[in-house]
Amino acid sequence: MANPNVKIWFFGGVNEIGGTKILIEDLGYDVCVFLDFGKSFSVEKQYYSYPNIPRSLDELIRINATPDASKMPVLQGLYTQSEITKLSQQKLLELEKSNQFKEEQESNIDAIVISHAHSDHYQYISLINRNIPIHISECGYNILKIRKWIERPSLTNNLFLLNVHTFKTGQSIHVGSLKIEPVHVDHSIPASYGFIIHTSGGTVVYTGDFRFHGHNPFLTYQFHDKILENEPIDVLLTEATHVTKSILSNEDEIGRKLQQAISATERLVIADFSDTDFDRFRSYYNTAKELGRSLVVTLRQSLILGALNICEGLATPNILKDETIKILIPKREDPTKPVTGERLSSWQKIYYQHLGAEVKGSVQSEDLWMPFKEMLAKMGTPPEEKLISHAQMLNKSREYVLCPSFNTIGDLQQVKPAAGSVYILSTSEPFDEEREIQFEKLLNWLELYGIPMLHVHVSGHVQPLDLKTFVVDVNPKRAVPIHTEKSEFFKTLFTGLGINVELPRLGSFIEL
Repeated sequence: MANPNVKIWFFGGVNEIGGTKILIEDLGYDVCVFLDFGKSFSVEKQYYSYPNIPRSLDELIRINATPDASKMPVLQGLYTQSEITKLSQQKLLELEKSNQFKEEQESNIDAIVISHAHSDHYQYISLINRNIPIHISECGYNILKIRKWIERPSLTNNLFLLNVHTFKTGQSIHVGSLKIEPVHVDHSIPASYGFIIHTSGGTVVYTGDFRFHGHNPFLTYQFHDKILENEPIDVLLTEATHVTKSILSNEDEIGRKLQQAISATERLVIADFSDTDFDRFRSYYNTAKELGRSLVVTLRQSLILGALNICEGLATPNILKDETIKILIPKREDPTKPVTGERLSSWQKIYYQHLGAEVKGSVQSEDLWMPFKEMLAKMGTPPEEKLISHAQMLNKSREYVLCPSFNTIGDLQQVKPAAGSVYILSTSEPFDEEREIQFEKLLNWLELYGIPMLHVHVSGHVQPLDLKTFVVDVNPKRAVPIHTEKSEFFKTLFTGLGINVELPRLGSFIEL
């Protein structure tokens, strides 16, 4: 029998990949907690294409990218009422330093708990009331802090003045009488968590994004075992991104394929992967090192990846100290000369100086950037000749693996790689018309340069058969598929297996 004291609301992640926003409303404990508050890429792409971006919260509400709090008492006070989303980075830094931010209205939301630092799980916290506590792992928060400093603030990308509380593996989160147990899982980015939530009416499990075929499958198996210790599970909220199809592979196989491809390439290797896919970075790093090549990353990539180096207990290549890793200095023939002629932002000037480059031009209000400088200091001091130019890289292209920026076509035009090079795609193939058009353009440029494309990748999400085994093993009273476009297929998958599947509806709830 359903318990009306506990409602699970679905405001995102329903019939879409990402955009997860799930609210636990526990009337018994008088607590409301969001599980993730992610950006809805699939909704935004229907209305926007860069440089056209969302202009207001009302606009996002109107397109159903985020819920309308004005029409739902449970969500009262969810969003910020200040002008914070319209302020410049300079003003936001000043407010953080002075700690004089204007108090916001009271909110019915007691906390937001973030599973991991992928945008489709956290980025809409940019919109929220700054009084609401945000719970995220220490390592995940390192990534958010770097993004805050190096990315231009906007309506949906403003991570300043948040009320952040961090947790570590083994620590429980208490919101009133509600207890949430974070349990590490394996995903394509470190510090990814599933949650076991002990409500007044029973136990809810939220998987976050997870898999069994990554570098650290033991983490997900530990999550599996921890769930079994908490039987019975009343509701399982599980990601089902690839419930209909998936490549049957694992990280060990990816490593072997990369070694085969790179060892057979006589010139530059271009390795295209997401800047938050740390597992893929590690695959390329390990292979490059084994084959005597250096990995070349962009300035921005080096910071995002470097944020992981100060995570406690995480064994990762040190981005700044490791001599195998080089940082590309764009549009420069000689990286030893002063960095001039470019419109550098404050973070770039500070970072170039940390990397040992001479920079012309001062940093505006340098004292406001002390937290950024302190984080760089924790990352470590780089060796000499850390920076590399395009000319240096192309002069000895056989010695390098280049990881391009998000503007891959622009990088190709700038680098002009010679025939004999190879392009390795390590992301998911395009799944919509807009990305398909960009993909076709990329293929045209590669053909123009005489460069073949290889696809070497495995997903950060659970494979269909592993998902099926997992759900049957933990045997919840009800299983709810989220983070998927194929929820009906999920229901069909468990026909005859004794699993009660309940499909979520956007803007509605189920009772525990």
